[in-house]
Amino acid sequence: MTEDRDTRCQAADMLLDIGIRIPVMPLRPFKKRPGKSFLVMRRPPAGAVIRIARRYLELGVTPEDIRAMDYEERMRFVAEKGKAVSRMVALAVCTGWLSGMLFSGPVAWYLRWRVHPAMLSAALIELLRGMDIQPFCNTIPLASRTVGLLEPIGSRERKTG
Repeated sequence: MTEDRDTRCQAADMLLDIGIRIPVMPLRPFKKRPGKSFLVMRRPPAGAVIRIARRYLELGVTPEDIRAMDYEERMRFVAEKGKAVSRMVALAVCTGWLSGMLFSGPVAWYLRWRVHPAMLSAALIELLRGMDIQPFCNTIPLASRTVGLLEPIGSRERKTG
């Protein structure tokens, strides 16, 4: 069971390293150029992960909860949280500091209107599965332990009884 889960996590990691193509319906006003359009979602850096994590916590739903929903619950979820889902995927596409602030809103709008909802939710689930925040969480306790080591030896005050 654990090997199967590890294999799935490694596959999600590889997909995010290579980049997941999100198929987008192309804008063809006169239908002259047949072609395929897509956006590429890659593994986000730490700043983008923080932005995505904020949006994820606003959702209040786990991927397992979404899979367990019936049709009525999914429609209610899409109606209430569809913008946040598209914004999270847009933040995974626009991973830079400036591009995340400037372009994630227009890219989220573009994703809402040009991407099939099943593709959008699949991209979100792959993103959440592939984002490994465990090393980040391990760094915080380690940093709190090393604060005492980094102080100069003579800087600590002696207690007098």
